Amino acid sequence: MGRFDMTSRYDGTLRLTKSELYNELLDEAGPDAADSGMDYDLVKSKFRNSDGNGLEQKLEQIGFDIWKIAGDDLQEKFRALQLLKLLYSIEKDTRPGKKPVYISKALAKPSLDYFQEYLEPLSKIYGDIYKQVDGAQKYEKKFAYVYQDWLKRATSWVQYAYIPELLSEYDAVYKELQMIHKGLKEIWETDPPSSGIRADGVLPAFMLLLMRYRAQSINASISFAAESALQIKKEADAPLADGFLSEYNELDYYVTWDEVGQLYSAIETDFYGLSKKPERVFWAGKMIAMLFGTVLDNDAVSPERKQHRLDALRYAGYLAQVIQQHHIMDVDFSEQIPLHVLAGIVQSIYYVSEHQEKYMISPYRSSKKRSLMATLKSKHKEMDTIEAYTWENIISFRIMTIIGKQEIEDLCNSIQLLTFQVFDKVTSGDSFAQILEKHNFFVSEVMRLEDQVWTDPYLPAE
Repeated sequence: MGRFDMTSRYDGTLRLTKSELYNELLDEAGPDAADSGMDYDLVKSKFRNSDGNGLEQKLEQIGFDIWKIAGDDLQEKFRALQLLKLLYSIEKDTRPGKKPVYISKALAKPSLDYFQEYLEPLSKIYGDIYKQVDGAQKYEKKFAYVYQDWLKRATSWVQYAYIPELLSEYDAVYKELQMIHKGLKEIWETDPPSSGIRADGVLPAFMLLLMRYRAQSINASISFAAESALQIKKEADAPLADGFLSEYNELDYYVTWDEVGQLYSAIETDFYGLSKKPERVFWAGKMIAMLFGTVLDNDAVSPERKQHRLDALRYAGYLAQVIQQHHIMDVDFSEQIPLHVLAGIVQSIYYVSEHQEKYMISPYRSSKKRSLMATLKSKHKEMDTIEAYTWENIISFRIMTIIGKQEIEDLCNSIQLLTFQVFDKVTSGDSFAQILEKHNFFVSEVMRLEDQVWTDPYLPAE
């Protein structure tokens, strides 16, 4: 076992220099090192070089100054050398049989694509560090608490989509959202008071960096889902807002779950066998046209599309329950559901079912990915918070697209992105205590904004 392996312990006698680390890497490379052109200077250049792409330099570029965090503490210097060796083994080891994985590239730009591509090596690094950090579970719980609080706020702003008053009180709702946007932008531009709290140590600080990266990547995934929802195209030629809803007094029309079950039966078996009464057939036909963009013709619909339609109706009730559990407003979908909400849920499931490969997500601190559709079909695994908020986001933006309110869509999307930016500001730094301090500061500012908006909701935005 190497002296700077992650499982090694500092005995108080080891020389804590980068030269010692370089020599250890050369020794472990074995007699073939020289044949492959590997020498001391080459190893040294992997950490710092004139091109600025050394491992230490890449860490500094993403705001992680490993030696500043370590300071003069000998144990922390040892931890710094351990971390550098671990990262070298993944990103800089080019010996035969080794395939470098450029995780610093991923860490520099949190995104859904990078997160999925580098999930396995990042999870390995996280797991190795987690085992060595005293109180790692405590740190993880603290960060999860902060993250889920901001995630809830980011998704709550778009929950206006579920209320029937969205159209009848449109001007008032729009003014509320304008106030939220203006106030949130001012909060984001505010610098919190600095207390000078030091980092908890090299490994906890890097653990925090990885947790922040994962959260930011999930935020990117949620934003991607929202943007995709805005682009979902219906097969119908006329916009829904100008068609079916206008026949039922805009958003005041409700559908019972028994009626949803009848629609399922109509698609599964025989549409015209739903009822012998002509008006009932007409009702079912209009409902199906509204939900799927065309009157159902079982002979003209492929088995795959028929299955997607059945899935959309089968899981609509479950997703309605999820929305109700997470909703900050008083909604009750237990007996019936507003038509525009049902349409948003069904069309979202239908679209995701047809494009499952686009919607692969990873629950927080999981090394496995699964499709959003799997979150509906997995009866033995309850949908976690990340999955629930992702679905809610898709459906919220889909509803706003359905009713044709582009201004609301744009404003809600901007508010959500601002909230994620505030979260980035909250979680920047190397100390969990510092994060909690900034979290409390920014939450108090947001709560003050919420009190102003929801206490006097019809004040005009400046």
